[in-house]
Amino acid sequence: MSSLLAATATLPVIEAHEGGWDELAVFLGPLAIVAVLVYVARRGKHADQDDHDD
Repeated sequence: MSSLLAATATLPVIEAHEGGWDELAVFLGPLAIVAVLVYVARRGKHADQDDHDD
């Protein structure tokens, strides 16, 4: 086990915070997916109403 600790102690430290772009991607990714789904659903709804507009 001590050899594992020695190996990890020599690895360079990777900073978890990347300047905010990763948090932005986590927020905007799902938001973009929901926006596209709403757009497609509304477009389909309007197309159905136009076809049956007698």
